[in-house]
Amino acid sequence: MATPRPRTEAGIPRWVKISAIVAAVLVLTFVVVMLVGGSGGGHGPGRHSPGGSSEAPADDQTSPGHQPPPGHQPPSGGHG
Repeated sequence: MATPRPRTEAGIPRWVKISAIVAAVLVLTFVVVMLVGGSGGGHGPGRHSPGGSSEAPADDQTSPGHQPPPGHQPPSGGHG
C-alpha cells in the first residue's frame, strides 16, 4: 500500500491564484478596449443630450440657411 504524501500548507492556495489570473485578464481586457477606443463608438447617455452646449447640433437640418453637403442628393419623395 502506498503511503499518502503529506499536504503542505505553505504557499498561496490554488483558488487565490486562479482568481488573481482571472482578475488580471479582465483588467487587461478593459485597458486594451479603452486604449483602442472601443468605448461604445460614442454610444452612451451623453450622446442624446446637447451636453450643455448652447449651439445647435451640426446635423440640425431645421436651422435657417441649412445647406446640404456637396454632392448630396435628397430622396425623391422628401424626408418622410
